[in-house]
Amino acid sequence: MKQTIFLALLLAGAASCTLTEYYVEGRLSTADPHSITDTSAVLGGTLSIDEQGDEVTLGLASVGVEWWEDANPGLVFRQEKTTGQRKGEFSFDVAGLQANSRYSVKAYAVISSTATVDKGSTSKENPKDPKYETSSTTVYGDVRSFTTSQSAGVTFGELTVSNLTASGASVTAVILTAGNPPYTERGVCYASSANPTVANSKVAVAGSGAGSYTANLSGLSSGATYHARAYAATASGVSYSADTFFTTPLPASAPTITASSLSSVKHNQLDATATLGAITSAGVADHGFCYAANNTMPTTGNTKVSRGAATEAGQFTATITGLQPKTKYYVRAYAVNSLGTAYGDALEATTTVEPPAVSSGLVAYYTFDGESCSEAQGKAEYNGVKQGDGTPTWSTNIPGIAGKSLELNSSSSNAYFQIATSPFDGKTEYTVNVWLNVMGNTVVFSHPTVGAGNRIYLEIQDGKVGGYYSSLRYYYFDINVSLLLLDGGWHMLTCTYQYQSSTRTRKLYIDGTYYSTLTGGSAPSAGSAYMQLGNGFTGKMDNMRIYNRELTQAEITEIYSAKQ
Repeated sequence: MKQTIFLALLLAGAASCTLTEYYVEGRLSTADPHSITDTSAVLGGTLSIDEQGDEVTLGLASVGVEWWEDANPGLVFRQEKTTGQRKGEFSFDVAGLQANSRYSVKAYAVISSTATVDKGSTSKENPKDPKYETSSTTVYGDVRSFTTSQSAGVTFGELTVSNLTASGASVTAVILTAGNPPYTERGVCYASSANPTVANSKVAVAGSGAGSYTANLSGLSSGATYHARAYAATASGVSYSADTFFTTPLPASAPTITASSLSSVKHNQLDATATLGAITSAGVADHGFCYAANNTMPTTGNTKVSRGAATEAGQFTATITGLQPKTKYYVRAYAVNSLGTAYGDALEATTTVEPPAVSSGLVAYYTFDGESCSEAQGKAEYNGVKQGDGTPTWSTNIPGIAGKSLELNSSSSNAYFQIATSPFDGKTEYTVNVWLNVMGNTVVFSHPTVGAGNRIYLEIQDGKVGGYYSSLRYYYFDINVSLLLLDGGWHMLTCTYQYQSSTRTRKLYIDGTYYSTLTGGSAPSAGSAYMQLGNGFTGKMDNMRIYNRELTQAEITEIYSAKQ
């Protein structure tokens, strides 16, 4: 839009006044702002003035632009320049603008004029001659608006973290572009939560322009996670990099074991569990469990099960194998690094009885390890109850490697065990297997007389083994076992009984070797009597088994080899 200018001059004489109006037509328009950035723009206008009337001479003193921020219209800025040109475009390079702001602008011109007061004057060339009047006026173009662009911000590359300690870290940032206007401060800000700002903790790093710089963070907490961002501050705000995080290590120290337990204890193995404490910068070079049967506080110098180096805290387990049955073991968890060895609490566990080498058809099993005559498989109906006023002795003299044996002396003590339900009751085929340490006549077990019933018993009398009573007759194997069985050492005695055939055979084995067969007699009477164990026994016995079938030679050899 162009603005038309009417210039009115009031001319007055000294003696008398003559009013003469002169009209000068002019046109001034404000140009569209261009070359707009976040802080600058080109502003200007177009001017065209035509003189009308012989009595007026026009001149152009100056042109300019005025602008203001729409958010603060009371603060007006101006640029101006002197020119004699009355037609054409003019412009100004305006700087110092605010980014992302709306502005208004209008062009203006200062026009001067000289008017003739006295036509008879010939001194028109002298502007100071009182016969001439000189004046000026300012005219404006229309108002135009524009908006500056967003500030050219700082851009960053990826952050890298190094030199981690329990209380510090180095964070290296890369500035790819320095921004427009360039940043005035750079550094790294950090906090325990994501996307920290300069309102959190920060470390400023001197420098300018693009490139890398490193901020050294200190005073951090050990074992804590921190987030960090690079920042660069400009007049228009703060720019940030992407978030990164890191965890400070714990102070170097020896490892810790916070808890331990044992479970799944068997005759030859057990499971151990422990919890490893926080792993510090010293790491854990080795961890596991150490154990011993003769050291209540085992160390890594005893036998151990290693789990190797550890990279994470928490629970760990191991199965300790190769243990001996019926043995008390002491176990401690351990963890090792360059600063020392940590141990957990000392725990103890006793391994169980070794499962029978031959278990098929096993009716009753007496190990005597618990210093009792309880049936080892948990069959309470076959448990023995002590009888008599004497006290049995539980000896560590055994045929195997661990446990106890039952020691009785019939000549000085009347202690023995009574089993209310006989393991032989109603069976027509069975095997008795027992380890003995005896030197003369002795009764291993018997069934008291009830009427004229046929009864099973096991005794050694005059160097012979007897194993059956029927119709007022005792049956003995026809072999003298004095040299095989009665030498005061441990020997395994095995008798098998077979009543399903007409021959009704019984076989005798000593230390797994077959020696004799006994025939004849009737099948045992059902429900005829309870069983007495050790009533009349002198010596030691261990690991007595009663099967409901006749064992083979191979099975008897297997039991003997197992020393059970």
